[in-house]
Amino acid sequence: GFKIHCTCKRLFFARVRKFKIGEWRFLENFTLHPATKKYRATSHRFKMSIVGNSTVSESSLENDDNFLSLTPFQSIINGSLDSNFLIDVIGQAVDVGDIEVVQVLGKEKKKLELTLTDTCDQNIACCLWGRFAEQVLAAYKNAEENNILCLVRYAKINVYKGQVQITNAFETSSVVINPDGFDVQDYLRLPTNELALSTVTRDVDDYGETRVMLLDTVAEPILGVSADVLLGGSLDEDDDTLTNVVSSDRSSGPVSLISIESEDNTCLSSTPLSKRRVDSDLDDLSSTSKKQCFKIIKVEKNNGE
Repeated sequence: GFKIHCTCKRLFFARVRKFKIGEWRFLENFTLHPATKKYRATSHRFKMSIVGNSTVSESSLENDDNFLSLTPFQSIINGSLDSNFLIDVIGQAVDVGDIEVVQVLGKEKKKLELTLTDTCDQNIACCLWGRFAEQVLAAYKNAEENNILCLVRYAKINVYKGQVQITNAFETSSVVINPDGFDVQDYLRLPTNELALSTVTRDVDDYGETRVMLLDTVAEPILGVSADVLLGGSLDEDDDTLTNVVSSDRSSGPVSLISIESEDNTCLSSTPLSKRRVDSDLDDLSSTSKKQCFKIIKVEKNNGE
């Protein structure tokens, strides 16, 4: 349903005595004016005004809808709303302070500061004045574990010391504690020490590290590139100037192949080491399985020879 703001001057209060909150009435003979300036209770373009010939009569229509237009906290915090319009907000009352008596325009007024939190765990500051401050503080102290829901209807968006907050707009606003249709359990905020209620789980698997050598034909589909690309175009192994020893046990005895990169050693032998003579200076010429080794002797030439 659509809502429209209606005003009545003190002079015509007698004509609206039949109006009661929550009940339906017929209203005849009224005027319409453009809705402008601050403290606009609805987004309607016009507002109604009771005049001298306005009449109010009872209606048989029944509807229990409160026509709430709850405003998301995020819309209030990010500043996307027009502060000239009054809004409806609901949240759990937390961080409730004590009532303070302050001077406003030379008069003492009671003020209560608190925080409202919604079901998304977003918070917004709230400042209530006068009887609204007393109402909320009394309900907060009497509630079980101080858990109460606070519905502020027709609240005003205000900025105080650089912080966005909501406050009651004089006597236009209304405050309802634990309204019907809302469950305070949906708004409960975690305590400050959230670790006390946090559940920590760790995934356990067989993760580890190992070195794997793969053929180029197997590794290329996995890595997406060939070994030639990874090695910069060269597949040659680095030169190793150390002695390489390869042994085999396929013969009657162990056979060793010794390769020493030296120009001074040109002797290769297939005879097992166990059958070789200890004195390597003597040449065994009777063996047919050996290649004769010749010792190279360098001879210095004398001058004149």
